[in-house]
Amino acid sequence: MKTPIGEIIKNGVLFDMKNWREGTPDPEQLPQAVEALFEILTERRINYLIF
Repeated sequence: MKTPIGEIIKNGVLFDMKNWREGTPDPEQLPQAVEALFEILTERRINYLIF
């Protein structure tokens, strides 16, 4: 089973309790933010590594 990277990052942010200081993050906005991040990295030809 493969999980989309946006889902992995969303879960990482949602379950990281230090991000809850100002309330829980909005999970609906994270997939779009992640997609935009990777589009910018690609457009600017910036190499990245996810582990």
